[in-house]
Amino acid sequence: MAPGGGGYSRRGELRRKQIMDTAEEVFATERFNATSLRTLAKKVGVTHAGILRHYSSKEDLLLALRSRACPGVRPAPRQASTRPRRLSARPGRSSSCTVERFTTRHTRTA
Repeated sequence: MAPGGGGYSRRGELRRKQIMDTAEEVFATERFNATSLRTLAKKVGVTHAGILRHYSSKEDLLLALRSRACPGVRPAPRQASTRPRRLSARPGRSSSCTVERFTTRHTRTA
């Protein structure tokens, strides 16, 4: 934790950026559905638990990547159903960036 409490440490921020940068590259080349968190962890140089320390799942990591690429779009509140999360735009922002559009290039089969 950062000095003074609250927030993330600089080292944690750098690790999250490293994970996201590597994930973006790996998802683009090997596709999201074909990549496991264990494979991604090896490429980052951390353990599987090291990835889970920062992202609760592969889908959580994908949402973080989407948030970085499309900052005006945020996940809708969770509902009690098992349906995938939908995205909603912040008021006054364009909603043209969606998870579906963002993931299209990462989930197509070769």
